[in-house]
Amino acid sequence: MNAAVWLGATVVFGFVALPAVFSDELKHLLGDPYVGLVAQKLVARYFVLQCWCAVIALAHLLAEWVYLGRRLHRVTLGIVLALLTLGLVGGLWLQPKMNTLHGIKYSSEFYRREVYSAADRAAAARAFRSWHIVARVADLLGLVGLIYYTWRVVNPSDETRFLAPAKFRG
Repeated sequence: MNAAVWLGATVVFGFVALPAVFSDELKHLLGDPYVGLVAQKLVARYFVLQCWCAVIALAHLLAEWVYLGRRLHRVTLGIVLALLTLGLVGGLWLQPKMNTLHGIKYSSEFYRREVYSAADRAAAARAFRSWHIVARVADLLGLVGLIYYTWRVVNPSDETRFLAPAKFRG
């Protein structure tokens, strides 16, 4: 169930929610700075969801190993750990960096606390664009890893080593 929720949320977020936020209608209605703020809030929640689902997946793998005697597949475990790392790096490092760059980029239009020069705003816009590309590539790699993990959960390749699948070790 966790894998299905995780994959579904990732697909809906990446292919439905974010494109809707960045639609021309919403940009016209709210303006670019506010659309960016809405996207930042959604991305923050998305990274929290990613981390929780990765922790649940890791606990699930470990519980199957301990209670059912199933082998821990290195590739599957590595992918889950990589997805957890992507969620933590994205939520704790990349998102705050992009929030700061967004604030500098729109400082004269939106953030009235500090005023940056036009050169600073242009540099922030270029850096934001570069980091946005990095974030999207990481999202696509994460989606590929998540599809593989979901496939492994739905189609387990091996049976338990010692017990029938219905019996639990105490």
